[in-house]
This record gives sequence, C-alpha cells and structure tokens, in this order.
Amino acid sequence: MHDIPFFQTENGIASLILKEIVYKKIAYIRIQNALHPDALLQECIDFCRAVGAEQIFATGNNHLTKYPLYTSIVDMACNKNEIPIVNLNLVPADKDNYEQWRRIYNERMYSVPNAATITLQDADKQIPGSFFVYEKET
Repeated sequence: MHDIPFFQTENGIASLILKEIVYKKIAYIRIQNALHPDALLQECIDFCRAVGAEQIFATGNNHLTKYPLYTSIVDMACNKNEIPIVNLNLVPADKDNYEQWRRIYNERMYSVPNAATITLQDADKQIPGSFFVYEKET
C-alpha cells in the first residue's frame, strides 16, 4: 500500500501514511491545510478505514488538540564521551546482509508504537548508517 502525500478534498488537504496498514493495520493522517478540519478529518478516517486501517492517528492542525496525545517525536542524542566502553561488534549493513537486518529490525520493532516497518524498497535509504550490533564472545 502506498502513502498518499496529497489527499485533497473540498474540505482541505492531508497526507495519509498508509504503508503500515499492511503490517500493523495502522494509518496516520497529517492535516496540511483545512477549511473545515472536522469534515476533512472524517473523510481521511473513512478512507483509511475503507483500505483496512483498524487504528488511525492524526496530527497537523490546532483543531486536533482537543484529542488526547498518543505519541510525540523526540530527537535523541548524547555525548559520545559518556557512552560506556563495552565489548561489542559493529557490522555495517550492506546489500549482502540487508534482508537479515531488515527482518531482525521488523521483528524487534513490531510492538513499538509508531515504529515504521522497513520494506525491501527502503533498502537504498536504510543501508547507509545501519549496523548489526552484538556482544563479542569472550
């Protein structure tokens, strides 16, 4: 299932993230511009349900603040000098081991709310900077 970057109706424009319907039955709505936010939101919800979403989350408009917050995106960073020294191996993901890396990632992240599923088509975007991390045998 493909995402719809511009879902346009007479009530406004939204982006629909649909790819997780296939894996988790979850869809995400980001309202871009709305003349009638309630009506646009309902049209988006109806569309997402029609294509198989069982859970739907929305953001992008002040009108949505009346609904409870489900999640927020946090930029995580740390001072690398504060990372403890541990006995680990790092193996870069590459075209030869990408399928294994993708399978492990999807299995481990399946139950994490809002974690995106990695597809085979995502390989070109995911391989650079991805690693297997495992404890060295002693």
